[in-house]
Amino acid sequence: MNKSWMIFNLIFLSFTSVFAQNVGVPVNSSISAAQAAEEIEALNPEVRLEVGENVSKIFRDMVVVQRKAKNKSKHFLFNPNLGIDFSDGPASLYTMNMNFGYALNDFWEVYLNYAPGFIVQERGIVNMLSNLEVYDYNSTERRIIKIDYAKPKTQVGAELLWAPAYGKDSWGPYTMFRSDTFFKLGFYQMDFPEINKKGSRYALMAGKTYFAAKYFNVRIAAGFHHMQTFVGITEEEKKKFNTILFIEGGLVFYFK
Repeated sequence: MNKSWMIFNLIFLSFTSVFAQNVGVPVNSSISAAQAAEEIEALNPEVRLEVGENVSKIFRDMVVVQRKAKNKSKHFLFNPNLGIDFSDGPASLYTMNMNFGYALNDFWEVYLNYAPGFIVQERGIVNMLSNLEVYDYNSTERRIIKIDYAKPKTQVGAELLWAPAYGKDSWGPYTMFRSDTFFKLGFYQMDFPEINKKGSRYALMAGKTYFAAKYFNVRIAAGFHHMQTFVGITEEEKKKFNTILFIEGGLVFYFK
């Protein structure tokens, strides 16, 4: 009797397994026939995924772990970029950065920064003030109003980059780029040769690295720089810190 009962159970389980494989729905006695039919229809490959009501319920709680695009650990890095400041100073400052770095692992990178030059473009307020017709009382001699400020020549510094997250970004309906999201701390020292002074600069930024090719990638970042400037006439007015919005864009090259 026991032997016959075991054979019956084996035949029943085999039949149930075959039936479940044919319909593509897990065996679950708690679901109704209507729900099972709905699942079968949702798994139809001809159903367009953008139609939300027809997407199978089994996908709603699915978790996907994205494979990393690149093994960055133990690589030497070269990151040329252009930085643009957004401040209320008398001139716009464009920084030409050359960063030489090393990836300690897939999450941490260190860089030595060198900026061989700056592009300084005076804002409209400077030209407007210099063209004003201003005279002293009881005098016909025109006075020239000028904003006195120092221009940086070069810059050296160090950066620490932490990239804790990675994923994919969709560019249009058919193109995807893998990317890393990072945070960056920086300390720099600027040289002002015309007044023979040094100015400090601190950075806190966030950005993304888009992995477009094997050896080079696109990197953009935005954040704040706490920068020392020399603007004014008196010594007290000249030396002060300003917090400005800063944006960087450039490339990253990986070397083994």
